[in-house]
Amino acid sequence: MMAELTHASDAFAVTVPGTDEPLRWSIDGFVSADGLRFESVSSMADLTDPEDRARLDEFAARYGRFRDAEGRSPISPAAIRALPYDDVSGQLSAMWVERATSYDRFVSATAELAPGTMVDVGAGCGWLALRMSEMGWSAAAVDVNVDVGDGLGAASPFADEVFLARAAMERLPFGSNSIDLVVFNASLHYGADVRGCLDEAVRVLDPDGTLVVMDSPVYADPLAGEAMVAEFAAHAEAEGRQAVELAGPGFVTEADLWALQDNRAVAHVGRHGDVGGLVGAVRGAIGRRRAGREVAKRPVIVARLGGTPTQTATARTKRARR
Repeated sequence: MMAELTHASDAFAVTVPGTDEPLRWSIDGFVSADGLRFESVSSMADLTDPEDRARLDEFAARYGRFRDAEGRSPISPAAIRALPYDDVSGQLSAMWVERATSYDRFVSATAELAPGTMVDVGAGCGWLALRMSEMGWSAAAVDVNVDVGDGLGAASPFADEVFLARAAMERLPFGSNSIDLVVFNASLHYGADVRGCLDEAVRVLDPDGTLVVMDSPVYADPLAGEAMVAEFAAHAEAEGRQAVELAGPGFVTEADLWALQDNRAVAHVGRHGDVGGLVGAVRGAIGRRRAGREVAKRPVIVARLGGTPTQTATARTKRARR
């Protein structure tokens, strides 16, 4: 079933995934100059590479079943609007307390940015993109999971406020230098190639744009991350659930973040939420003793490209006047 796209897509330079080949809006989706079509379903554009859809469909189906078993679906429009501060379902309240803390840090760290275009990568039900839209941003919610229970399909009631696009984080459907803010929202660790995903985000960002990574587990030692993934799978199996087979590692390493700092387009990388000094050392020691390994950090990473925030706001104002 095809459905007409809404005006929410108008703010974006939509392209063939991972390229700068423009796509033209049509009544039932997008089409390229040579006739390649990307259809719309339930006001959501499927902007995945046609050759990769079978793999993405399989992953999304497994992921959806796992989320169902966790009690994450279905989720109502009112419940989405309440996130991350209020878990209406009551099933994952502890997790959403942590997510709310990360969100507050994210909002504080980006408060000086003038609203522009933003992409919520790994958006799930779209709660973050919706909140950004309410703050004046032209927001896009991107995910491969389009389940109507807990995936992007749950955000269909908000299609007039947020551009909903099924797309892979490794091949974003936006033109180079066209986005002001990209956020990996509890999603970067699902990427098949973490550094490749970061490079792709930098590609689509404006030269003065901002990249944020939040709510992904970060480890200094990859072996600790691998142990965490194995422990998670064993715990799920013990509860009668099958853990999702991941395309990538399932975590982010400090080396991945160092590589981001080495990107020539990135001027500055800041961390928010790490606990340092004696308090951080004590917490880390306690966590290592309990887990028998390094425990994950979940800092909010904010990477600034190019100029200062003031220069960025000025540049956006000039673009708006053109």
